[in-house]
Amino acid sequence: AQSKVLEINLSDDVMNFYTSQPMPIIMGIKSTNNTAEGFYQIYAGDTTFGAGISSVAYWTGMAASPGLKCGDFYGHGLPYKKADISASSLKESCAELQNNVPAFGLQWKNVVNNETMVLGTIFYTVPDKHMSIANACTSKSCILASPNGISRSTSEPLSLDNTVRVEKLKDILKLISQQYICVAPQQESTAQNAYVFFWNEQKLNEQLASAKEKLANEWGFKWKDYKCK
Repeated sequence: AQSKVLEINLSDDVMNFYTSQPMPIIMGIKSTNNTAEGFYQIYAGDTTFGAGISSVAYWTGMAASPGLKCGDFYGHGLPYKKADISASSLKESCAELQNNVPAFGLQWKNVVNNETMVLGTIFYTVPDKHMSIANACTSKSCILASPNGISRSTSEPLSLDNTVRVEKLKDILKLISQQYICVAPQQESTAQNAYVFFWNEQKLNEQLASAKEKLANEWGFKWKDYKCK
């Protein structure tokens, strides 16, 4: 899935339109047993999605416990658009231990215990496919949260449906006025009159206010104390 909703080339009279709905998600990862890891499963209806796929989403660090100094578990900077990996590609993971595969996520080995990092991403799905996401591990090491609630395990899936969505061309005009969609010249196009319309991630992340508080409350910290710029 992608963040683009419309491509227009006025020189060639070409238009590509994509129905789309975005759902911002945050994943909290807490280091235990000298490992920091968080994995999730995606479902299309009742079917687990992702067999044979190596990666699904790109994650960006948003918050960290004071001991991490707004870095990752290895002392590097917070991840930025870091691709997740399939749990099946690792020797072991919390998802495999729970028999929750296929699953996707991130893992850091040989780290200090009791540190926390929160990462965010946006999933783009086709409206009315009714896809959902759930924590593939236990809430001791990983929690997922979204505007739709919190997931501590696979028994608490979160819907990826959003009331903010593009199903018709007229939806784009409304969402531009609400700053949910941006438009820019299409850089990879040789045509002078080519434009791309895409979701505004910064605006979408405003929907995460309640999710941040829920995750922080679950693990007993204040978001403002962990938040990174």
